[in-house]
Amino acid sequence: MDTRPEPPIVPLRLGTLAPNEANLLVEPYDPVDQDWQRWFPDPSRVHDGNEVVPYLDAGKLFADMASAIRTATHLGHCILFSAWSVDLDLELVPGDPSSTLAELFASAGARGIEVFVLLNKFSAKVLQFAGFDNTLDAERLDALPGVHAIHDDLLLRVPLVGDEVQTHHQKLLVVSGEEGLVGFVGGVDLEPNRLTIVQDLHVRVRGPAARDLYRTLVERWDDHDTGLSPLPPLASTGLSPKRDLRAGVVRTYPNAKAHGGLRREPDRAYGFAPGGEGSYRELVLHAIAQAKKHIYVEDQYMVSLELAQAIAAAAPRLEFVCLLLAGDDMIDGELVAQGGWRRQEFLRVARSTGGRVWCFQSQTHFVHPKVWLFDDRFAIVGSGNVNRRGMTHDSEVACGIHDSNTQRRWFFAHELRMNLWARQTGEPPVYHREAMGALAYWLRAEQLGRVATYVPAAPRDEQRPNAPRVAPSPANVAQDLLWNTLVDPEGS
Repeated sequence: MDTRPEPPIVPLRLGTLAPNEANLLVEPYDPVDQDWQRWFPDPSRVHDGNEVVPYLDAGKLFADMASAIRTATHLGHCILFSAWSVDLDLELVPGDPSSTLAELFASAGARGIEVFVLLNKFSAKVLQFAGFDNTLDAERLDALPGVHAIHDDLLLRVPLVGDEVQTHHQKLLVVSGEEGLVGFVGGVDLEPNRLTIVQDLHVRVRGPAARDLYRTLVERWDDHDTGLSPLPPLASTGLSPKRDLRAGVVRTYPNAKAHGGLRREPDRAYGFAPGGEGSYRELVLHAIAQAKKHIYVEDQYMVSLELAQAIAAAAPRLEFVCLLLAGDDMIDGELVAQGGWRRQEFLRVARSTGGRVWCFQSQTHFVHPKVWLFDDRFAIVGSGNVNRRGMTHDSEVACGIHDSNTQRRWFFAHELRMNLWARQTGEPPVYHREAMGALAYWLRAEQLGRVATYVPAAPRDEQRPNAPRVAPSPANVAQDLLWNTLVDPEGS
């Protein structure tokens, strides 16, 4: 049994590998990837000159969020926050009672800083998140001086039934403060379990792309009839100094007319996206088609057949596709009952054209990041899961990140992959510098019980819900209807 201590996982420090690891360094393939435009279907959404810092350590992320909020000190500064779920009393800095979101926002409001908060409305009936209710949290924050909070219920609903089938899933913090504009985006909910059992990923963005994160929250806020004046455009003086990463912000918003008769209450489209928005989905599909070496994905679901088909088309030309997901028994809601079926179909389709498609699940943690890495050159980090909801139906946001800087040993996506693999295998990040050769460490991790080759849950009967049926049973028909219209809309 391996008794070596597990190496700590810390936020990445690009280009700062330990000196004793220098003998292991090799030049990555393609010394320069200047053709950045090939990764973005819409280069007009991309900005140069950004700093992007990833966080694999939720403790460090929470502390840096608290620090950023405290930089909002003067008239004209502001704080914008959007959450799917949140613990307002979680100490972002352990042992510091003033570091809870409730106290940080109250303190900011007392300084004359305006704080704008959007909290998702949960549908306990359909989505089975009965343990969450942001209503009281929104009311609690809205009562604070200078803090404006909305329980965001502008969602798609089932006609007649009236229950929501959409969720606001964007996890965003944007602060305009003494250090300029900074945005935090990714999969991390501000909950205590991110410090223990849940593995997750977030990024901090400074530079022009942070303006698009700010715009995302302004648009959502201004779409409500709050009685408050619309938030103003951010002044150009709020930008941070120029950095060297290209980044583009993409979103998901539903098209109400395209979702089987579902409608908004009130009965209107989003003012800022009347036909919905699918730039998140478009970016993922485009990047899959552009990959030349390999693709790495971490996501809890892995059930979108459209994305499985895109992977299948790419797999024969790639060295590998590596997928990491949460176990069937860890997934919420309807996926507990149907996850095995849906994932089985995903993997069947993804592997249908050949190629190396590996799929693992963590044996130690709940896998919650929503990250795509391509060729160690391009990264997508956001809130959207590998299901139809994340690509077409819920509100989501992500950042596509490209690095063509030649002054560092490791490109952004390359170092991020090494650190993500280190988190799963327990081996130092530099051991994963060459992707194909690092397969041995995944296999070793499997032997040590850290990960396992994913095997879908045993089927309940002889018929898969997505497979053609000669005589479908009433139970299967009902399951498919529930899944394809409510749990994961736009069914196959």
